[in-house]
Amino acid sequence: MRGRRAIIATTVAAVAVLGLTACSPVSTESDQVALHYEGGSFSSKKFKDCVASGIRQTDGAGDKHYVYPTSQRSFTTTLEGEGSADAKAFTVVSKDNVELFAPATVTFTLNTGCSETKIGEKTYAGGILQAFHERLGNRYKAYWGPDMEGDARPDGTPEGWTSLLNFAIGTPLDTSYDRIAQGYEWRKLWNDPTTKTAVETQLTKDIQTFVDQQTGAPEGQHFFTGFRVLIGKPDPVNPELKDAVSAEQTAVSKAQSQQKQAEADKLAAEAQIAVAEAKAAALAAEKKAAGDDWIRKYAIDKGMNPFPPPVVAGTAAGK
Repeated sequence: MRGRRAIIATTVAAVAVLGLTACSPVSTESDQVALHYEGGSFSSKKFKDCVASGIRQTDGAGDKHYVYPTSQRSFTTTLEGEGSADAKAFTVVSKDNVELFAPATVTFTLNTGCSETKIGEKTYAGGILQAFHERLGNRYKAYWGPDMEGDARPDGTPEGWTSLLNFAIGTPLDTSYDRIAQGYEWRKLWNDPTTKTAVETQLTKDIQTFVDQQTGAPEGQHFFTGFRVLIGKPDPVNPELKDAVSAEQTAVSKAQSQQKQAEADKLAAEAQIAVAEAKAAALAAEKKAAGDDWIRKYAIDKGMNPFPPPVVAGTAAGK
């Protein structure tokens, strides 16, 4: 009997220890919230509650916690598609049928509202965030936290989050940018600041609608909000186009330089002519003055009047 009690006591203690070690902890940062789902060994997963920012708690064995960011996030494409980029720049086609790589950065915020909401026939106690998780986040494994699945990037971001952004934001951005680019010639897209501003403004205006359509957001609600689009300098897929522009600019610069040199040479020649004419006029004046002096001296030497009176019309000369 005593041995039987000892076995029972040992079993209870083991179960207790197992229960303690099997508890599910979660700790959210100041810019995170979490969805808490119950799901013990003998029960199905069921939404329990939301875990607010800056909370550390321990829940039952088998419970799951899916952590999402409340802070502003970004989706970035670059020409190289490496480093901190989420994807390689997609391509757009200009009005004059030139294909360009189009790098861009989109900033946004995940809607982490956790107030009970009804979408269609279903009520979500965890609000729009629960709906997002069950429709998209869980499918892509796009959550942080102790129950994160799949690989993580060097900064700790789940690879699933990056995959989700490529689907939810990258595809709509590509579609919208391509449609807008077709209204501009490639040189404007490539190197005109006014065009750049116009494209960014239109993309920012349009992307909310495109993302809502792509993600199947409930009518009147959004999974992602607060969009701002900034674009990098598009780059022609065909590098010969840039080479041609460079050669053209060199030729124009050379022609302008030659034109300025010709204008300078013309002004210099005109100045030389003016100087020569001035010298000739001065010499002629000197010669004329010398001649007049000789004539006056000759007249005086011969006893003549060196300053004859002027001839008045209607009178005889010398009177």
